[in-house]
Amino acid sequence: MTDIPDRAAFAHVTDWVFDLDNTLYPHAANLFSQIDVKMTTYVEA
Repeated sequence: MTDIPDRAAFAHVTDWVFDLDNTLYPHAANLFSQIDVKMTTYVEA
């Protein structure tokens, strides 16, 4: 797994876009399982 990025590195971000219905990425990209891992790691930090 990759290292957790520094939270300050995202301080400049003002808007986030979430693809909740697979319109931006195909189901085969397995995006939600990747997000699940990242979110779990973030919450546990």
